[in-house]
Amino acid sequence: IDGSNLYADATGQFSLDGNIGENVSLSSQIRGRYFIVNNDAGADSIIETTVSDGDDVTLVHNESTSEFTFAEVDTYIAANDVREMILESNPDYPVISTQVDWPINVNLADTCNAYYDYSSINFFSSGGGCNNTGFGTITYHEYGHHMIACAGSGQNEYGEGQSDVLSLVMT
Repeated sequence: IDGSNLYADATGQFSLDGNIGENVSLSSQIRGRYFIVNNDAGADSIIETTVSDGDDVTLVHNESTSEFTFAEVDTYIAANDVREMILESNPDYPVISTQVDWPINVNLADTCNAYYDYSSINFFSSGGGCNNTGFGTITYHEYGHHMIACAGSGQNEYGEGQSDVLSLVMT
């Protein structure tokens, strides 16, 4: 709000204490404390509106039926869900327990896959007979690779198997 950051809770609710005045600019992006979603197919989803004291505002990022917006929203929600589950099991999980602003890159110009590169999780647009890969179970799997790397374990077959298990546990 007017250049200040405000975060919604797990249910998407937020409130601002104090008097904000009249006709204040509010913008909502698909990002939070822990994750930043980057849309490789175009501009990141953002909702901009004007609010005043006492206004109730509903912001819905996935009103569009675009696969690109769905991928932004779905990966953000899934990444937060899987992070929360990991930290419920181990609140001091290495790296993940303190990590902020971690990138999720969606709608990459390729098809039929997703990947983890030790610095982000990445999802492809639809094409080649495949759906957009930016959705829940694939997000859980790719974040599973990050979980494994943060614990100091290797990837390869072990990483694939454990990432599949995490995705299964989440679903």
